[in-house]
Amino acid sequence: QPLVLLRGEMIPASQASIAIFDAGLVMGATVTDMARTFGKRLFRIDDHVERFFASLAAVGFDVPVQPQQLQDQLTDLVTTNAKLIHEDDELTLCLFATAGELARYAGHDDVRTGPTLCAHTFPLSFELWGRAVESGVHLVTPSVAQLPANCIDPAIKHRSRLHYYLATRESQQTSPGSVPLLLDQRGNVTETVSANLLIVNDGTIVS
Repeated sequence: QPLVLLRGEMIPASQASIAIFDAGLVMGATVTDMARTFGKRLFRIDDHVERFFASLAAVGFDVPVQPQQLQDQLTDLVTTNAKLIHEDDELTLCLFATAGELARYAGHDDVRTGPTLCAHTFPLSFELWGRAVESGVHLVTPSVAQLPANCIDPAIKHRSRLHYYLATRESQQTSPGSVPLLLDQRGNVTETVSANLLIVNDGTIVS
């Protein structure tokens, strides 16, 4: 079975667990990043780790690992788990850190202190993305808006995504199979729930 990097240790996925009183579950207090492999090698992992640590700094999570050390651990995790998939398959790496366990929700003081750091992998869903490439994706602009920047800085890649869920549910009710395209409070285009939006304007790609 694949391994999971949890609190600095490589453990089998079946043994990985996070407490129900962890702030990531109770409050959605989680920062995250994702990367994929090409030829079973992580793509631009140094940039992903740099962005992850920028998010950590922005929310004040102090993880007990340095960027290069974490990058080496992630590389080892992917190298190990890549041995379990078909030679033509690729992996997605999911990296996240929560604010940690909360004593007030546990009902006692015997909780782990500090952020909960975790990374795991799963096979890339070529079938899902293949259909989108072949037939395109229908976008719906729901009534649910993007979070204002004065609530959460958009530079922070986080998991406080109830608005993503609500936007997706609304778009699916409007047009099954569609993807919501979120607008900000002034009606400007921001992003979809699963991708950035790129626009081709006079032969130039605008991001």
